[in-house]
Amino acid sequence: MKIAYFSSSSLPSKSANSVQVLKMCEAFAENGHQVELFARPGTPTMTVEQLFACYDCKPIFSINLVEAPTWWAIGGLLSGWRSASLLDHSGFRPDLIYGRNIYALIAAARFNVDLFFEAHAAPYNAGRRLLERMLFALPQFKKLVVINQALRDYYLQTHPQLAHSQRISVLVAHDAASVCDKKPERAQPSSETKKIIGYAGGLYPGKGIERIIEIAASMQDYEFRVAGGTQSEISYWNERCQSNNIFFSGHLRHAEIPAFLEKCDILLAPYQAKVTTNSQGIGNISPWMSPLKIFEYMASQRPIIASRLPAIEEILVHESTALLVEPDKTEEWCASIRALAANNSAGSRLAENAFADLTARHTWSARARAVLVPAVDSAKKENCEISQTGDKSSRRIKCLHIIGDLSVGGAEKMLCRLIKASDAGRFRHLVVTLMPPGEMAADLARSGIEIFSLNMNRIPSALCALPRLVALIRRLNPDVIHTWMYYSDIIGGLAARVAGTTPVIFSIRHGGFVNDPLKTVVIARLAAAVAQFIPTRIIACSAAAADTHCEIGYPRAPIRVIPNGFVLPQVNFRAESAGALRQQLNIRDNSPLIGLIGRYHPAKDHENFIRAAAIVADSFPEAHFVLCGKGISTANKLLVAAIEREKLGDKMHLIGHRRDITAVLQELTLLVSSSISEAFPNVVGEAMSLGIPCVVTDVGDSANIVGETGDIVPPGNSAALAAGILNMLKRSRHELTAAGERARARIAMNFGMAAVAKQYEKLYLEVTNEQQRK
Repeated sequence: MKIAYFSSSSLPSKSANSVQVLKMCEAFAENGHQVELFARPGTPTMTVEQLFACYDCKPIFSINLVEAPTWWAIGGLLSGWRSASLLDHSGFRPDLIYGRNIYALIAAARFNVDLFFEAHAAPYNAGRRLLERMLFALPQFKKLVVINQALRDYYLQTHPQLAHSQRISVLVAHDAASVCDKKPERAQPSSETKKIIGYAGGLYPGKGIERIIEIAASMQDYEFRVAGGTQSEISYWNERCQSNNIFFSGHLRHAEIPAFLEKCDILLAPYQAKVTTNSQGIGNISPWMSPLKIFEYMASQRPIIASRLPAIEEILVHESTALLVEPDKTEEWCASIRALAANNSAGSRLAENAFADLTARHTWSARARAVLVPAVDSAKKENCEISQTGDKSSRRIKCLHIIGDLSVGGAEKMLCRLIKASDAGRFRHLVVTLMPPGEMAADLARSGIEIFSLNMNRIPSALCALPRLVALIRRLNPDVIHTWMYYSDIIGGLAARVAGTTPVIFSIRHGGFVNDPLKTVVIARLAAAVAQFIPTRIIACSAAAADTHCEIGYPRAPIRVIPNGFVLPQVNFRAESAGALRQQLNIRDNSPLIGLIGRYHPAKDHENFIRAAAIVADSFPEAHFVLCGKGISTANKLLVAAIEREKLGDKMHLIGHRRDITAVLQELTLLVSSSISEAFPNVVGEAMSLGIPCVVTDVGDSANIVGETGDIVPPGNSAALAAGILNMLKRSRHELTAAGERARARIAMNFGMAAVAKQYEKLYLEVTNEQQRK
């Protein structure tokens, strides 16, 4: 695709705007597009080659510097029209015109190609609002890109036509950062006693320099380094410093920022409730921010402490990717700095989580791909929940989930995580259980989720409740129905069709059919038959599960693969507990504890694990093993016999079904999955999210989840499974901890619940908008 980009910033410039423009053009080009950038020359004058070097960009796109008068009143107008004219005379014929210069976009309407406009703040006067109305009215205008949710809501509420347009989409695309392949080395502090606290950004009122000065005055044993600002601004704030532990570096070129951040131990983003746009304290951009420096901080792999503001909370998660503090509470800022300085592992975990989140969601390349998705993408579909009055609550997408029950199981836990991670402002979730609700229902109910139960004693007899389910669907009138697992797919799908035309989404959450009873295979094939004519989409939790089900008759076209998602536990600043499980089982703290968590079922291949455990025990006599799940008890004669055959009576501990799976996982040295059939094993992701390394058999998506963070062995091979376990146990404690941290980072990067929930939400929006167009 050929893209013409009209910049509203001059080049070079000290503004973040110029960085964003150059990086987006570079990302468009890296994604295979031909890009021509049009911008005014800035100060100091630079050649095109110097601009690429200044902004650390690859010279893979063209820069056209447009000379135009800089008169205050009409400078932007003249540069915009000159840019469009230069494009006309250049011979470059774009397929898309993208930009932040609204004058240039309006002038470029004559090219009769799609126009995309990017806004970083609400219009600041009536003239700007008029220009935007003119732009939005052009038939060539197809997409508005905004940098946070509040700005999107503003536009949809002030321009009702955007909320219902079939032509225009409105997309939230936060800013981003470049990712360095090599983790930076941590620089040594300036002295043995002082840690370096860093800030990079403007020195306008509200950006946070006033808070940093107060913090520094209370923390003389720390060194504060500030990058940014003009010389006059530095002089102004220097005069107000009450301590000699603040050092100003002045404005740094974009290419110099990473080196500055690497020298810091902790990074601050102390935005205040009002963030002005200049040194005179004019304006307030706090509601509309998506601060570029936050993403640069995340890329630096340094722990971040930031203000608890709505715009910041769209990016950072408290005690997961950063510490969030009330903007005006100086004592809280000081306490947070001291907590991170005293706990290096907690700081490292925050930094790693933030970097993983950046890599997964906030790179320039990912942003470029998102904004170029055609106008039929989910960004447009998101508009449907805003009514003409701007009342979001009355037009939230209503999702009705139908499931067997909410007892502890993989699909059930995934449903609960999805509902909790979903955007409550845009989606309303309701749950129907075919059988009595189950133990996880209370937790959802406490979160305000309505749960309805047909209270059938057995799933097959739920067919008798079909009329009640039909009536319930008609009464609740959902926008989309999502059914979970075979029985719910069949019963819920049939009820939905009888009740009306609400779009239905089926779920595939089963792996292969190795050793499954005939009943399961029959029900799966019946669900495959029903899947031919009822669901609009079918969600599979792994590609392997999708392939297996296509082999038994599921249609391939409607299948979408969305992996399970996991919520990383919050960073714990307290010392670890002694370990209640180890105390209960009389296992020493330094003894290896290897666990298998899962119901007793042929697919889990417990006997394979037991045979492997016997081999491991020969090399590590101090090792212990724990089995946890339904059907795991001394009453299970087959299981007990297998343990006795391997003479593991005092080594193998059966603890049965437990609700506190997290507490069990936290005490393990390793988690093992010995299955001969899986789709997407939840427990492996849960263990990795806690920093527990895993040894898994190569079935379903197990290998994809673990990656290089653990060991992957063939199924049904006890010797190979034992070798994998031994390979991990022979590592030092430090190496095992490092492997666990890599596992945690992999989950955050590839299977974070927030990102997975967005995929589900996108699918819900797709099917509801398709329904509206019918």
